[in-house]
Amino acid sequence: MQARGKVSSEFSYEHSLALDAASDQSIQMWRNKARLLSQRLGRHEEALVACDHALALDAAATRGWALKAEILRALGDEHGARTAEERAVTLADDEGGKPE
Repeated sequence: MQARGKVSSEFSYEHSLALDAASDQSIQMWRNKARLLSQRLGRHEEALVACDHALALDAAATRGWALKAEILRALGDEHGARTAEERAVTLADDEGGKPE
């Protein structure tokens, strides 16, 4: 039963993203979809695509780079994960904060 809810959530993201492709809300939806695919469904390759969509819309998003690092690490790409983490830290430093 729980798997049905996860698939339903994924469908909801797809539907919402089709309706609103470039707003700030869609950036968050792309990140949420990436998180769902990676953390809940273990579909890391698809999660990386969703995360890259979010970053294409907002390349200065610290959260997006931190999430990309997490996904790359799950895929076994430690070098890529470190590079994404460094980008998140650089962006956070530029903003005077820290990565979330």
